[in-house]
Amino acid sequence: MLHHIAHRAKAQAESMTSWLDLRAPWLCGEQRQALIAKVMANPIRYKADTLARKIGLTAERRAHLRITTIGATDETAEQRKAKRRAKDIERKREKRFAAGCKPRSAASMPWVAEGISRATYFRRQKEKEQEEAQTRETRTAAA
Repeated sequence: MLHHIAHRAKAQAESMTSWLDLRAPWLCGEQRQALIAKVMANPIRYKADTLARKIGLTAERRAHLRITTIGATDETAEQRKAKRRAKDIERKREKRFAAGCKPRSAASMPWVAEGISRATYFRRQKEKEQEEAQTRETRTAAA
């Protein structure tokens, strides 16, 4: 964890000392300073999932602690990305709703009700209009 702190913190030595105070109070004196110096000299940059495996961080605990820079042992990066994307879509939808935008209904998208693509729907509409125009022309020419 000290390697992670060495890359993230602005006041690295102070952050490491406070982390060691909380997590390893038995480590003191020269041992503590030697460990901090060793880490500061060559901090290892762990991948998010590697660090999660080393500390045993689960997705539930990760969410509870609001940790975003470390992965989870029971979720892949793709699963986390999909969750993040779904959460982002929901947040944006709520923002649009709060701004007064209304979701589209099936009535405003008749191609969905027919089970066809939007392009096919409008192409068929155009064909119908052309047929109606031809029948009108035939009627006026016959009269």
